[in-house]
Amino acid sequence: MKKNILLLSFFLALIFGIKAQTPSVNGIWEAPNGTRFKFVGNNSGFSCKNLSNNNSNQVNFVGYNYGYPWYRADFDDGFVLYMLKSENEMTVSSSQNPNKMVTLIKQEDGYSNQNQMQNSGTMQYQPTMKQPKTCTVCNGTGNSNSVIWAPNYGSPPDDEWCSICKSYKKPHTHRPCSSCGGLGEK
Repeated sequence: MKKNILLLSFFLALIFGIKAQTPSVNGIWEAPNGTRFKFVGNNSGFSCKNLSNNNSNQVNFVGYNYGYPWYRADFDDGFVLYMLKSENEMTVSSSQNPNKMVTLIKQEDGYSNQNQMQNSGTMQYQPTMKQPKTCTVCNGTGNSNSVIWAPNYGSPPDDEWCSICKSYKKPHTHRPCSSCGGLGEK
């Protein structure tokens, strides 16, 4: 019994230690097209408000993938995934266009609490834009050589051209690269 309590305490300390290292999302973030968003952290993830149209939604913490915290917002027409890469950089992708990744850059920071932004003392970030490095495992494609074959119901399907394999094969999809998580860069 004592060993179980110690083991449980160890895992809880590990989980809360990892969560404590998660960068803060609080602040104003900007997309490459100039759209600005206000993110405010809360117990389940963060709230996101589009400052151009005042639409707000809840974004929930999903877990850690490749060492980064991941979040997900669900909508009637799909979902949006957020990967918090650092205190100043977040990658966003949508289920409607999963191959398009958008990088948000934090522009302002400084919340006195979770519900209001400080008007004075707001810190302006001048993030250093590091050049992404092409993933050496997938050579920047974001795809692995591992495939998922389409089910065969009845007669075998005709071969199709696969732009990733560069050959004709039975219908399949490629799994995302395990090294870069399908981003094609590190």
